[in-house]
Amino acid sequence: MSNGAPKVENRNSKLENRNSKLVCRVEALRSRISNFVFRCSNFAARVPWRLVLGAGCLLFLAIWLLEHDARLRREVEFSQLKQQTAAQVAELRARADAALRASQEKARTIEGLESRRRRLEREAEELRQRLGSLREEERARVGQVATLPTSELEKRVAARLDPGNFGVPDSGTKEQSPSPQPAAAGQPLAPSPQFVLTEEGTRRIETAFLELDSCRAQSAVKDGVLGNCQEQVATQATIAGEMRKSLADLNQAMRLKDEIAARTEALHRAELKAARGTRGSRFLRAVEYVGIGVVIGMVAR
Repeated sequence: MSNGAPKVENRNSKLENRNSKLVCRVEALRSRISNFVFRCSNFAARVPWRLVLGAGCLLFLAIWLLEHDARLRREVEFSQLKQQTAAQVAELRARADAALRASQEKARTIEGLESRRRRLEREAEELRQRLGSLREEERARVGQVATLPTSELEKRVAARLDPGNFGVPDSGTKEQSPSPQPAAAGQPLAPSPQFVLTEEGTRRIETAFLELDSCRAQSAVKDGVLGNCQEQVATQATIAGEMRKSLADLNQAMRLKDEIAARTEALHRAELKAARGTRGSRFLRAVEYVGIGVVIGMVAR
């Protein structure tokens, strides 16, 4: 037992030594903190706070004046930008409206041209039907000539021919063409002999006259068809040109509208930037709030 007692004492003594050292260190740290607080309080007591506060106020006033001037310049610049943008937007809107009106006018012109083209198509169809009717009439009348009585043929041919130079013989009489006798000296020439036609020749003449009349009528109709076709081509070309112009006006109006939107968006961004202010203005506002708090605290004390 006597051997175990010294060991316990040694352990207890070591623990006491450690505790005493720790207490000494804490006391030393506390003493240093107390000295630092005492020195700071002495320094604060010697500092002329009124002078510092006045200098701070002057510095704050100078910064405020600089920021105020900068804010005024930004406001003037934004006002000028706003007026300039408003004038540009008004001009662009006027040009866009004019382009839209021009496009609408061309659209109305195209509608009129389309109506004209449809009318020409109807007229062309009527002319084609008229040409077909004339051909049918020609075939029908030529067919009737083959069945007409000889007396009717003679009347028709006699009405078409000069009765002084042509004679129509009886049915079955052959063509006669007497040879002319030479006139004696000093005597007048004998009158021209008459041409005598057979029934077949009379029918051929009537058929030729019918075909000639029909050819003239068909030629007039064909001229009308050709003129109608040319007018349709010209109308279609005019429609295509007006459509190109209308599309160009519409595209121009759309581009102007896009430019208006872009300028309005740029003005909106500038307005937001002016409302937020710069970093300096935001820092100045923060300093203002802090300064107001300090002044209120000092007044309260």
